[in-house]
Amino acid sequence: MKLILRFTLIFLLSITLASCELFVSNDGPFEITFDSNGGSEVDSMMVEQFDPFIPESVPVREGYVFVGWYIDEDLYYPMSFQTGTNRPLTLYAKWIEVGSSVDQQAIIDHILASLDLMTLIEGHVVDMLDEVEQSVVMIDTYQGFVLDGGGSGVIYKKEGNTYYVLTNEHVVNGYDSGEFIITVFTPEGEVTIPRSAITLRGSTVLHDLAVLSFTSEESFEVIEFAQKSDLHVGEFVFAIGSPLDLPNTQTLGIISALDREMADDLGMDTVTVQHTAAINPGNSGGALVDIYGKLVGINTMSYVDETVGEGIGGLHFAIQIDIILQVIDSLE
Repeated sequence: MKLILRFTLIFLLSITLASCELFVSNDGPFEITFDSNGGSEVDSMMVEQFDPFIPESVPVREGYVFVGWYIDEDLYYPMSFQTGTNRPLTLYAKWIEVGSSVDQQAIIDHILASLDLMTLIEGHVVDMLDEVEQSVVMIDTYQGFVLDGGGSGVIYKKEGNTYYVLTNEHVVNGYDSGEFIITVFTPEGEVTIPRSAITLRGSTVLHDLAVLSFTSEESFEVIEFAQKSDLHVGEFVFAIGSPLDLPNTQTLGIISALDREMADDLGMDTVTVQHTAAINPGNSGGALVDIYGKLVGINTMSYVDETVGEGIGGLHFAIQIDIILQVIDSLE
């Protein structure tokens, strides 16, 4: 009887252990290897469960056109990079020999589909904004020891340990050197530039632009300027700034119009980029960048209906880059 009971307990224990192994979950990461089928080598990579991914390079093979990656050796089932995977994979390259009778448009369509362009574009934009936001700063203005205003600015130049920051004239109007604190946002955290290190270089009411400089031993990102010829109506733009003291707020829009003349009762009379990327109080002096991360304008205002005293959606304006390039040297 004891022998039967012992065998029964061992049997139940083995079933329990087997069931535990059966339901063990592996959430990744998973190794993806690439069999280029005679083409150049493509490095393996590790991916998380169901995360979209893109191979780090495209294989080449003399005399052949690369068509795409497949999940089976018989090359029947193309890989969907958008949906990712929940297991390790080996992907196989498909080739078509140059000169063979094929539908070239079909090849192009297939390559475009397998590349998953939206994922590529999204990844580029995320990486671009991660880098550009490091050159966009928050500016606080003080009367004595009282914080009473501020806006945003853009680091655009470095000479030795001196950095130059472009912002709006109306952000610094009424203040002098020593009445600003600048906060720079780096991957390691916030860096505060004290009042004593900051100088107001120059400003222009006409174009609502001003330049501050500060000295620091730290290393900060410097933004790249676009050219007027780079700008086109309908292209995507991104506004980056600190509206309502919310640092590195990013919004997406398009260029609605170029060379939009704008003036106000305070003396501004300049040329702007009209765009739809949302900006709010605190965005003044912040960056408007294109999809490559180049500065196309300095955000300065949104249209407000004087009758109701409220902003009108999608009507926002940034000092255009050609105006910036014309006057910036004189402000330094």
